[in-house]
Amino acid sequence: MNFKYTYTNHKTFHFMKKIILALSILFVSISCFGQEDFELSATALPSGWNQYQNSFGPAQFWKISSLSTTPPAVCQGLNAAFIDRENIGMGNTSEDYLVSPQQVIPANGQVKFLSRQGFTGEQGTKYRLMVSTNADPSLLSAYVLLKEWTETEMNTDFNMCQEQVFDIPASYTGMSVYLAFVKVVTQPTTAIAGDRWFLDHIGVYSKCIAPTLGTATNVTGTSATLSWTMPASSNAISWDLEVHTGTSTGIPTHVGVTNPVNITGLTPNTAYQFCIRSNCSATNQSAWVCGFNFQTPPLGAVCGGSIEIPGTGVPYTHSENTGNIGNYYNTQQAGTLCGATPAATNYVAGNDVFYSYTPTFSGPISIKMTPTGPNSSIFVFSGCPTLGNCLAGVANTNSNIRIINPFVVTAGTTYYILVSSSATTPTIGYTLVIQREPCNPPVGLPVTNITTTSADLSWTNPTSATNWEYVVQTLATSSIPTGSGTAVTNNTNVTATPLNPATKYVYWVRSDCGGGLFSSWNGPYPFNTLICEDLPANKCAHIFRLAASTGTTGWSGARMEVRQADIIVATIGSTLTTGVGPIDVPVMLCKNQPFELVWTVAGTQPARCIVSVINSFGQTIYTKPAGTGAVNTTLYSNLVNCDTPVCTIPPIAIAAG
Repeated sequence: MNFKYTYTNHKTFHFMKKIILALSILFVSISCFGQEDFELSATALPSGWNQYQNSFGPAQFWKISSLSTTPPAVCQGLNAAFIDRENIGMGNTSEDYLVSPQQVIPANGQVKFLSRQGFTGEQGTKYRLMVSTNADPSLLSAYVLLKEWTETEMNTDFNMCQEQVFDIPASYTGMSVYLAFVKVVTQPTTAIAGDRWFLDHIGVYSKCIAPTLGTATNVTGTSATLSWTMPASSNAISWDLEVHTGTSTGIPTHVGVTNPVNITGLTPNTAYQFCIRSNCSATNQSAWVCGFNFQTPPLGAVCGGSIEIPGTGVPYTHSENTGNIGNYYNTQQAGTLCGATPAATNYVAGNDVFYSYTPTFSGPISIKMTPTGPNSSIFVFSGCPTLGNCLAGVANTNSNIRIINPFVVTAGTTYYILVSSSATTPTIGYTLVIQREPCNPPVGLPVTNITTTSADLSWTNPTSATNWEYVVQTLATSSIPTGSGTAVTNNTNVTATPLNPATKYVYWVRSDCGGGLFSSWNGPYPFNTLICEDLPANKCAHIFRLAASTGTTGWSGARMEVRQADIIVATIGSTLTTGVGPIDVPVMLCKNQPFELVWTVAGTQPARCIVSVINSFGQTIYTKPAGTGAVNTTLYSNLVNCDTPVCTIPPIAIAAG
């Protein structure tokens, strides 16, 4: 009994294996042909594919077109399915069927294929996609039309392969079907009609679901986190993005990304749009979905997109106006070290600029911010303000320079610096300067012994240094020095030469702290060289006669400047404070050089101001009457002539003949 039982089960086991194998083969044969590229043979249709015709056009049938055949038209790889055209006789209609293997239509079934034609212009062909649920693929009457295309609908350019995508009706989901690609031609005359048809890259897929509701978060000047919504039924494994500033091209800029994804390398202060498509496999993708917009703020507008100060880039200087960056952050400063006066005022209510700094050294630095107006602030945070603590700051209602010195930094630690203001003054211009501070810097003293080509520089010595460095720059190119200066061993009457005449300069100075370290640079300290040497032969006096038309307060605070070579030679107006004048102000001017009279301060009674210019020969060469002229304009300009008086005799007309 035991032996018989074992034998019976052994036979049953082998029998079941055969059934399972047969079912597996059957299932594979009818489930899905996957993607067909017609690459296995250059002469025969792939296994399981069939071609059928009605009673017209037996000479032409579906076959393989390869690069070696005529015409050599394929879409991908070496081969494609192909049906030529033929003369079927006037009034006849040919139907040529290319039928796929039997397969089960998946959920969200979708047919994709590449199509190409052979001739330009409309040739009268109809292209059909049909389906049959009958077990016999040759029973043409069982096929049902799913979609019909004209030639121009199938291919906008006859000579280019174009993908067609068709969603199979849900009623066929789970059913075993044959799909037929049918070329239909009715010949209207005795001449041949219809077009060729090339098919390639045919596949039946579970439709790849497109994304929806694309959004951008954590947007900085150079990066953004992009995300999108996908239905629960989605079978996407990755996504492609096209991030662009103009018109979409359909070419991905980011391939195979996750959801969400952080995009970098963006341009600050730029409007972007992004498109998304789902990848369900290497050959199954959704349609592109576009129209998701976002705007990058200017660099420095948010902490995560701050202006980066190079770690070795000190001394560092940057001039900006907070109005150029905007107001993206309004959380009030917090912490006992923020230094706001009064502490209850929100000094982050105005426009903001963020900086980040990761030093490569440890030690003290100074942070100086020179504002152009009141109610400004500068704060240093240990992290972005919503995450880190306030480490230091200066904020108040005046317009003085804000100085944090010393501020001790640690190499490799990132610090965040915020320049902002209260709501009272939402926009401020400023200059930010950051420098190392191993010892105290010197302070510049007035420049002396100025000539046309040299000047003597002096400075204080708060740290008993014995060595210093200085740098002289023209005002037009002035910026905090980034390298070494001229080394000197004294700090009094250091002659800077050679300089150019009639030029505006500034100088910077720093102390040598020893051990290869220097203090921060102090400056800029302005001065200008002489326009001409201060000798009687080089100059002559002009009189500027001040008067007022009425009143008892003279020019009432009005001021004018006498300039040569854009250098202020004298400022006039302060001597006429009572009565109506006149009061003479002599000014020595360099000969043979232009000069200008510029009205710079209006005063409280500008309409009363009168001024005359009298040359060295006592001749009045200009007068501005009361009630004329405009502030911030040049009232008069001329060349200084110390040698020849102005001709005041009118010319005499000489009669002809």
